[in-house]
Amino acid sequence: MQTVAEASRSVLANIRRLEVVEVDLAACVGQVLARGIAARTSMPPWDNSSMDGYAVRSTDVTGATSGTPVRLKVTGDIPAGAFAPHALASGEAMQIMTGAPIPDGADCVVRLEDTDRGMTTVSITAAAAAGKNIRYAGEDFKKGDVVLHADTPIHPPHIGVLASLGVSSVPVFRAPRVAIISSGDELTDLSGYDEVTAGKKIVSSNNYTLAALIREAGAIPIDLGIASDSIESLREKLEQAKDCDLIITSAGVSVGEKDFTREAVDQLGGKHIFWKVRMRPGAPLAFGTVHGKPWLGVSGNPVSAMVSFILFAKPAIRKMMGHSLLFHAMRTARAEELIETPAPLTHFLRGIVAGGTSESTVRLSGSQSSGVMTALARANALIVVPGDVQRIPAGGTVQCIPINGDSMMSETFGL
Repeated sequence: MQTVAEASRSVLANIRRLEVVEVDLAACVGQVLARGIAARTSMPPWDNSSMDGYAVRSTDVTGATSGTPVRLKVTGDIPAGAFAPHALASGEAMQIMTGAPIPDGADCVVRLEDTDRGMTTVSITAAAAAGKNIRYAGEDFKKGDVVLHADTPIHPPHIGVLASLGVSSVPVFRAPRVAIISSGDELTDLSGYDEVTAGKKIVSSNNYTLAALIREAGAIPIDLGIASDSIESLREKLEQAKDCDLIITSAGVSVGEKDFTREAVDQLGGKHIFWKVRMRPGAPLAFGTVHGKPWLGVSGNPVSAMVSFILFAKPAIRKMMGHSLLFHAMRTARAEELIETPAPLTHFLRGIVAGGTSESTVRLSGSQSSGVMTALARANALIVVPGDVQRIPAGGTVQCIPINGDSMMSETFGL
C-alpha cells in the first residue's frame, strides 16, 4: 500500500506530454502554448493618442491655464483609423480621437476636458509636456519580440495578444481524451431513471461527475457508459477505450466477489503499477497501463471517486496538456470545530474554508461518509489530516486543498 505522495509520484512518472497540434484561436483557452510567438509588427504600429483631445506642440501651450488660455488654430480632424491630412505647424492644433495617429510636428495631446472644444480655433486651458497622452509605437512590443513564450497557459487576456499578433491558429499540446467506464449491475444512466424510482437501480452519478471534472481540467471526456459485473463486459469497454489517452474506471477495484476490473486489465495484457493507497476516502485505488495507456481505477463511491480524481487524475491530465503547475495549492486554516479521524490513513475531509488567506477558518461541510455527495457539493476544500494525527482541536491549524477551479495551482504536491 502506497502513501498518497508515493502514489502521486508513481502516476506522474508514467505520464507524458501529448503531441503538438494547431488549434483555432477561439478554442485554445485553457491549453498550453507549445512554441513561442514572435511579433510580426510593432504594437502599437504608430504613435497614437491615448485621449480624445487636440494634438499640439508642447512649446505652444507652455503656461496655459484656465485664467490665461492659449488659442490655437484648428487645421484638421483625425478620427480613429485615419491619418493627419498634413504636418502640424507652430500655432496649430488638430482635433484627435483616442487611438488615432499623432501628426508629424505634434509632440503631445491636450485632453478634450482642458479645452473649449473649438472647431476653427481652440482655447487650451492646461499645459501639456512633451509626450503627454501619447502611446508610442512599439510601446507594448516591437517587431521580432517573443511576446508569448512556450509553456504559457493560455487565458482570455492572451487571446487578444495573439489576435494582435495575427495568430489565428495556435500551437498547443493536445487536450487528452479521457475514457470513463463505470461498472455495476445496479447502475443505470439517466435514461433509465424509471428503474431508480421503482427501487431497482441507482444512477451512475460518477459518469456525470467525472465527465464534468475532466472537462473542467481542460480534457475531453469520452463516456463509455456502464459495464455489467462481468469480466467480458469490462474487457469490451476497455477495448473501446484503446484510442483514449487516459482511462478511468469507476468501481470494481476492491476485494468484492464482483470486483473484476483488475482481472480484466490483466487479461488484456495490462500492467499493474500499484493497488491501494493509505488514504480515506479512496483507499482501493489502482493504477497501471492497458493498451499502453495509463489507467486509473477509482472506487465506485462518489466522494472517493471525486477525491481520487482531484489528487491523481487532474495532475495527470494537466501534465499531458503541458502545464507545469499540476496540483491545487495547499492553504492553511484554523479549525472551527474538533476534528477526529482514525489512524493510520491520511484523511481528506470535505470542508468549507472562509476568510482571507491570512486568517482562514474551516469547518466540516457535513457527513464524511464516502457515499454522501451533498457534503462534497457544499465543500470548497479538502481538509488534510495526516495519518499520524487523530485529533485536531478547535482552533488548531490544518492544511486544506481548495477544490473549486484552477485559481491557485502549485508545482509541488504538498503532502
